[in-house]
Amino acid sequence: MNIAISWDDEAHTIIRFDYHQGWTWDDFSEAARIVNEMVGGRPYHLIANFDPGAFPPMGALGRFKTAQESLPEQTVVIVVGGGLFINTLVAAFSRVYRAISKNLMVAGSLEEARAKSADLRRQSL
Repeated sequence: MNIAISWDDEAHTIIRFDYHQGWTWDDFSEAARIVNEMVGGRPYHLIANFDPGAFPPMGALGRFKTAQESLPEQTVVIVVGGGLFINTLVAAFSRVYRAISKNLMVAGSLEEARAKSADLRRQSL
């Protein structure tokens, strides 16, 4: 599988997807299945970390829309890496699907993504 899934923090509140070159929609579906088992209904944030060249397969906007709609409402998705293509895709997604992209953001690094997640958690207390 070309998507690695792991807890990104010791408290098990952030899940990280590391997308590697050549990932497929089958990989994506399997990763989602694994995450559902990992979280067991608990709230979490998700960091989508794209390696350079880890471009999504065809049909990305529609597939990501379906995935975003299936997430628990409080789930924040923070996209990292992937360069200009991924940033453009996220911007287009946010414009087209404004209603479901309120919990979608971009970070310039894993450290920034973790900081954004921590800030959001502090704000919700």
